Amino acid sequence: MTANPSEPTRLIDLEAPVQQLRQQFDALVAEHRPHLWRYCLKLTGSPWDAEDLVQDAFVRAFTHVAMLAHADNPRAYLFRVASNAWIDTRRRAKPVADLDAAAEVPAPETAATPWETNDALEAVVTHLPPRQRVVFLLVDAFSFRTSEVAVMLRSSEGAIKAMLHRARSTLRAAVTRPADAAVKAAPPAPLVRRYVDALNRRDPDALVALFDPIAINELVGLGELVGLDMLRMVFLRWAADPQGQSAEVATVDGREVVFVYSKAADGSKSLTAVVDLIVEGDRIVAQRWYQGSRELLTYATSAAQHPGEH
Repeated sequence: MTANPSEPTRLIDLEAPVQQLRQQFDALVAEHRPHLWRYCLKLTGSPWDAEDLVQDAFVRAFTHVAMLAHADNPRAYLFRVASNAWIDTRRRAKPVADLDAAAEVPAPETAATPWETNDALEAVVTHLPPRQRVVFLLVDAFSFRTSEVAVMLRSSEGAIKAMLHRARSTLRAAVTRPADAAVKAAPPAPLVRRYVDALNRRDPDALVALFDPIAINELVGLGELVGLDMLRMVFLRWAADPQGQSAEVATVDGREVVFVYSKAADGSKSLTAVVDLIVEGDRIVAQRWYQGSRELLTYATSAAQHPGEH
């Protein structure tokens, strides 16, 4: 039915065209997503924070799509948006005294050797302040020129080279330290175990009983629903799913999460989502479903420990 042109446009009338535009946008920038996700993972040190940062960068780029359309290098533009979004977040979280890392340090004439760079990436999150971390990763891990990074961060090339020099010097010392021993995955917390058990029993009532009355169900990158009525609707759909999905607890980089699998006709299973439960006291206040990011699912599969594993 065609809308009456005399009727005022409502917000809900914009939903379908905006979603269509966002899908077209995502398709156009899809080739850059794996590279951006790897960068955000190294920048944040967390697959969950990396996915959030990628989503944030894409939202910001989508809202300024004209700037991206006229960018000489869309990949560099997306990296710049993600870098500045992360630096802004760190700045708001707590004051950082060394964001620019003493631009007076002289820059080296040659780049770090490959083995130094590869080893140093493991220590980036622990040892480098925000701007040094961004500069080091952009130049040494993702091959941007220092002149390009200077434009991204609205700085001078001399300051960028100085930060790069200091970052490399810090990391050369850090990578010589022995790595920590692997940690055995802990048994799942009782609330998480009850959640997984109720999922696998297809028991919506038992699931809803675990949540706070104003709990949030978030499909990361897609939207969120609030409240127990919405959660019940989600779990009723899960209970009626004929595909035979199953769930289990896993630990990824020290964080306890829920893996959701789909079973194929031949009995094999594939990871289709990772659920991060936010717990306060004896209730779940939010569940975040990560299912649209192939990069996150691949990372989680390779990094996962299950209870009892070493």
